[in-house]
Amino acid sequence: LLYAARHEALFDQGYLNNVTPTQAWMNSAEAHNTALVRAANGSAENCVTWRGGLRFFADTPTVKAVEVAEEDPAKLRKGLPANQRVMFQRTVVLLEAPAAGSQPPGAYAVDIFRLQGGATHDYYVHSLGDTVSLSGAELRPAADPKLSLYEVSGFAYKTETGARAITEVRRAATDGSITATWQDLRDWRSVPPGLDKEARVRVRILGVAGTEVFVGTAPGQRYIDARDVSQRVTVMCVRRKADAFRELPDAFVAVIDASRGSAEPLGAVERLTVLSGDKAAIGIRVAHAGGTDFVLSSTQDGGETVFADPQTSE
Repeated sequence: LLYAARHEALFDQGYLNNVTPTQAWMNSAEAHNTALVRAANGSAENCVTWRGGLRFFADTPTVKAVEVAEEDPAKLRKGLPANQRVMFQRTVVLLEAPAAGSQPPGAYAVDIFRLQGGATHDYYVHSLGDTVSLSGAELRPAADPKLSLYEVSGFAYKTETGARAITEVRRAATDGSITATWQDLRDWRSVPPGLDKEARVRVRILGVAGTEVFVGTAPGQRYIDARDVSQRVTVMCVRRKADAFRELPDAFVAVIDASRGSAEPLGAVERLTVLSGDKAAIGIRVAHAGGTDFVLSSTQDGGETVFADPQTSE
């Protein structure tokens, strides 16, 4: 969840009740801002049982951070080949966003989701903007607009929800970084709902070779009184083949912010190069009006990792 620009910029639909027609969707993993390790048939049934434990929590005046991971070998390896390395670890950092134009200071999030094992890795994110655009890759409609994400993906496991509930699918392929922007945020706190044309939610995802992007719509109900039962929410799925990450883990690295009007709280977001130490470490550089933030994340509890800054080569 991320509250910014007067909205729940990233939200979780929660669980309402068993008589709600969209409850099956809400119970699926794809309805949440999360990541999945899928088997060859597309099933993520083992992955959704991984609860994990807290690795650390940090609370400082300017930075909040938390890291969780499933580290039980028996749970991680259930249903997957015994010779595969398996990883499911998430690191989330909340940082201050400086004032931009008439917009007061706020916050932005860095989400690092490391995955390993299985056949396919998916990263899901959604917001309530009626209009979604993508830069860095060109979205094209699926060959048949009637097909769901489940069908477009060629999945074979049995389900009536999850990826099968995501329709109006558009897709793209890219090796580079992308930015998804949600606009025209529908606000159901009032009835009839308001339409906020000033707010924007941006999700920047750092590039990795062999990335596929899918954008579609899914049930968007959030209120138990069903005022928004017909609302659709735009979901983005970022996908990679697991075979490319047998030695080092895959890492979905997202920088998420929300703003109003023409304000641009954040500038360039760049990946740092690991020079020595933990080869699975992630380092990013985030430029903004107040200066530069560096976010460094390692998979090792000890030792030293050295990064190179792309702006200074140091």
